[in-house]
Amino acid sequence: MKRRAVIYCRTATRLQHDGGTSTLRQEGECRDYAARNGLDVTAVYVETGASGNRAIGERPGLDQAIDSLARDDVLIVADLTRLARDSEGLQTILRVVAHRDAKVIAVREKDRPAPKPRAVVYMRSDPYSAGTITGVPLAVQEATCIDYAKRAGWEVAGVECDAGTTAAASIDHRGGLRAAVDRLEQGGFLVVHDATRLLEPGSKTAVGIITRIVMKGARIVYATGKWSVPPGVHGGGA
Repeated sequence: MKRRAVIYCRTATRLQHDGGTSTLRQEGECRDYAARNGLDVTAVYVETGASGNRAIGERPGLDQAIDSLARDDVLIVADLTRLARDSEGLQTILRVVAHRDAKVIAVREKDRPAPKPRAVVYMRSDPYSAGTITGVPLAVQEATCIDYAKRAGWEVAGVECDAGTTAAASIDHRGGLRAAVDRLEQGGFLVVHDATRLLEPGSKTAVGIITRIVMKGARIVYATGKWSVPPGVHGGGA
């Protein structure tokens, strides 16, 4: 069975036909790519007069294209500017597509996949555990988190660790966590083995840690559990 593909085309004005930006030319390039790579085009979504600065939720065609994606589907665009004109908006769209276990292909980007969302791995062990926590060594935490990130299609941008530190410690007293959060990018992910590696539930420091991560525009992911959903952040299943 062929892999399914959805095509999305966009122009900023209804009269935009030159310079390779017309929707007909975009669709033609995307269909050619799909044919060369054995992809089955199941739908084409076209938007004219839609600015690339508009976010998800403000472009019905883009919303429909993303909603139509299933696991392992491909969203094909002529180039990444068809999705968004700014890096922050692009990373948000890539993150949403990744959540659906699908991927983006930009035909004019030398037929390469769009940049992968970036993830940072964080590990922690308690003072009394000599490098382990409930039988899970730091090395196992690292391997589990990296495997999760790779299966999700994310690029692992770094690995940080706090050994011999309690979950109640604030971010200012955890050099590894502080470094991990500093590495995070808009639309990125902080991957931890489980919630207790990052937070002590109900503690005052938990709010400060979550706030710092949310302010970076990033998400927390538990490699052995479900997505954590900080207040005010829309979440989904792992």
